[in-house]
Amino acid sequence: MPHQPAPVTFTVSRLAHSLLNNTSDAVIGLDSARKIQTWNPAAEVIYGYSPSEMIGKDFINLFASEGEERSLAEKKLFIGAPVSGWEVRQLNKNGSIVHTSIDMWALSGPGGAAEGTCISAKPIAKYRMLQSQLRQTGKLEAVGRLAGGIAHDFNNLLTVIAGYSDMITTELPAESEIGAWSVQVDKAAQRAILLTNQLLAFSRREVTQSRVLNLNDSVRDLDKMLRRIIGEDIKIAILLEGSIANVRADAGQISQVFTNLVANARDAMPRGGTLTIATRSAHFDTPVRDHESELPPGPYVQISVTDTGDGMDQETQEHLFEPFFTTKSKGRGTGLGLSIVFGIVSQLRGGISVTSQLGSGTTFTIYLPATTESVEKFMAATPLPALPDTTILIVEDDGDVRHLIGHMLLAQGYTVYETAEASEAVRICEAVHIDVLLVDLIMPNITGMELAASLLLTNASLKILYMSGYGGDSIVLPEGLEPGRNFLQKPFTAARLNERIIGILKSAGRTTTATTH
Repeated sequence: MPHQPAPVTFTVSRLAHSLLNNTSDAVIGLDSARKIQTWNPAAEVIYGYSPSEMIGKDFINLFASEGEERSLAEKKLFIGAPVSGWEVRQLNKNGSIVHTSIDMWALSGPGGAAEGTCISAKPIAKYRMLQSQLRQTGKLEAVGRLAGGIAHDFNNLLTVIAGYSDMITTELPAESEIGAWSVQVDKAAQRAILLTNQLLAFSRREVTQSRVLNLNDSVRDLDKMLRRIIGEDIKIAILLEGSIANVRADAGQISQVFTNLVANARDAMPRGGTLTIATRSAHFDTPVRDHESELPPGPYVQISVTDTGDGMDQETQEHLFEPFFTTKSKGRGTGLGLSIVFGIVSQLRGGISVTSQLGSGTTFTIYLPATTESVEKFMAATPLPALPDTTILIVEDDGDVRHLIGHMLLAQGYTVYETAEASEAVRICEAVHIDVLLVDLIMPNITGMELAASLLLTNASLKILYMSGYGGDSIVLPEGLEPGRNFLQKPFTAARLNERIIGILKSAGRTTTATTH
């Protein structure tokens, strides 16, 4: 028989000794005169006194003489009744205040008479901080849900505004006064679209279209736009390492990160200065701590944005990534920019850190996980005339958006059916052959994906084009055209809508040659 180890006997004294020396709570034993007789290692850590300094001393001395907790402690010790969760302020050896939560109970002798008091104390500063963070997180989640809902509804409105203004602009001569007015309406709508995208990013409810990117290419593509953001009084230096790895990310999110960081740097240099954007490869052999999380070991791509501006004090840096926190004057900013950057980087499983000093500028450093995958290049579909024999079913619960899309498609020469109800969509598909289903992702009672799956059971050749002001957190659609599946972000133009329809029809082998059903 295999050798069996001898059983270990856990005596009460052994367990008590182990607990006394390994617990993170201060354990203090008092005699009947409330003099300290036991002082464990945790008590030394919390209060700063060694056992030799405290054994035989009055426990009351740990309370400030002018504090009301001192007199209350004397009463509680005199009464001898159990105490649980009593929050008090006590003194550390260095004179600082220690916020603790105290439990007290009497130690009884063989005859049952009280012979002393046992005290357990734990510091509660960190506990209070965690409570505060939890409350703040709850508030931010509520604000995020509200922001996401508002942005979704607002995107539906912007779809109508931008859509009709685009159609009007197309029909009017460019030199006409009304045509110029329509262009201004469209420009205002585009600015509003950027704002709603910020809200969606803040609420983390935007649909991401992830693909493999090279950040050097991203910086080059954004160069002209970033130079327009910073103005002529700020010099910009681009330092790109020649052979950085690729990352998997949403191109729009990467653009948002650069735009927000550059705008923040611009505001930090009101008298001009130099902005430096740099990329390089990085590799961590051990876990690395960033602003709020821990990055695992592995390869990363590092992005840094450095300004020579005013810099920030430590207090400002502590609140830097909080939503709606801003040092700008009223009307000069929402305070969403850096919180959105933090949210996007977190979604991409990356990290962000900041180094800054008053009068010496600021550097934001971002680390994104590297990938060995090759960059995915997506070419826009070759413009083709709409197919007049193509029948499209629009399923959208917002009537104004549905009618606008119907006008867009009718103007292109498509045959169009539209409905707000899934049950009606089923009846239409039973009566008429539908080539393309244009369906909103989020609808009452059913999702667009569920409806599409149901219709594909009876029409396997049906092509699906999803659309939404946002998708749920778990919806991540590819940028490339995929047979039977694609996505269109609201708001969109008639040209963009037609391009996507042509794209999914081409994926099925359709051409401009008419077909019959």
